[in-house]
Amino acid sequence: MFGRRLKSLSQKIAFRMKKYIVLLFVLCVSQFALKAQFKWTETIKNQKGIVRVLDEEITVITLVDNDSKRFVSSQLPQDWKQDGLRFTFTGKIGEIPPNYRVAGTPLNLICISTSKKEANKFNLIRRKIKFN
Repeated sequence: MFGRRLKSLSQKIAFRMKKYIVLLFVLCVSQFALKAQFKWTETIKNQKGIVRVLDEEITVITLVDNDSKRFVSSQLPQDWKQDGLRFTFTGKIGEIPPNYRVAGTPLNLICISTSKKEANKFNLIRRKIKFN
């Protein structure tokens, strides 16, 4: 009886592990697919932006002087996704494919930095980050 329970338990664990491995594989493939979808058209340098959290899943970057222009980047670190954070960024702007809906223009970040005052206000560990 104990042997059957142990076998049943090991089968359940193996099934769960297979599920997690498949999920991890799908996430990795989708990450590469997301980066490959956009055609990067132009580079913007030293733009001043503000982080706007639209909901728990969508965070956009708006320009300080143009609140209607929004950018979306999957590279923005989690601790930088705080509403109202002001920072300077450099990145490549992506072209949105036809029949594709996004909350803002795709942005491939190259570098982000913020002032010491903002870093202290939002409890940021690093004030400047360079991306590959």
